[in-house]
Amino acid sequence: RRLIPYALPLLLLGLAGIVNETFDRALFTKISGLSEAEAEIQLGIYGACYKVAMLLSIGIQAYRFAAEPFIFSLAKGEKSDKVQADVMKYYFIVALFIFLSIVCFNDVALLLIGSEYREGADVIPILLGAYVLFGAVFNLSFWYKLNDKTLYGALVAISGAVVTIVLNLILVPKISYYGAAWATFAAYLTMAILSFILMRKYHPVPYDLKEIGQYVGLALILFSIYFFLHPEGPVEYLVGAAVVGIFVLVVFFKERKLFSLNAHDKN
Repeated sequence: RRLIPYALPLLLLGLAGIVNETFDRALFTKISGLSEAEAEIQLGIYGACYKVAMLLSIGIQAYRFAAEPFIFSLAKGEKSDKVQADVMKYYFIVALFIFLSIVCFNDVALLLIGSEYREGADVIPILLGAYVLFGAVFNLSFWYKLNDKTLYGALVAISGAVVTIVLNLILVPKISYYGAAWATFAAYLTMAILSFILMRKYHPVPYDLKEIGQYVGLALILFSIYFFLHPEGPVEYLVGAAVVGIFVLVVFFKERKLFSLNAHDKN
């Protein structure tokens, strides 16, 4: 009687997550409005670029396996909420670092796919942004799991699935796989916003929104600079290294207290 009310919404959450992850590619050829042959070509390009974006997804999956038991082990501690807030901030730092690294060295990342699929490379930053939000949604799931309110998690996931389906039906016939990518981004953004609103109501966690916002803003500014400069040739790697390096230096400067504490602990 205790397990079923807790676990059943998580089952619905998982099913809704499958919709978010697979709906765009599963029904792309049916809703694209293109001929079957052209739709298959577009789907192949999108699927290949999706694989590049999954470099970030792999990191997030590894993080999920480590973070969830760690947070649950602190569930009864006085500092649980503070740790959750810190974990969210450091998650964003690492995820944004990976985002910038893939974007700025996309020629290297694109070696994972054939040259015939690389014309869709501009969709990769959208998918990477969606995965960053996906990780944020995971972090925001701790409150309802710890408080036995998994029904809210299911409602959040179902809302994301509805956004995925509706936007795919609207956007894919108009802008092809770019519509599918934006639908995924919008779905995870919706889920993050709903999760945050519910968290603030039922279990407020003191997330440092100012710090997180500064890091997100910095990453977007650096990405925009790189995108508009659009360097080519050897200069591309120099500019990419500079962009990633600036982000790392800013993080080191802002979080120097953490690094100094770690050094002190080792001593």
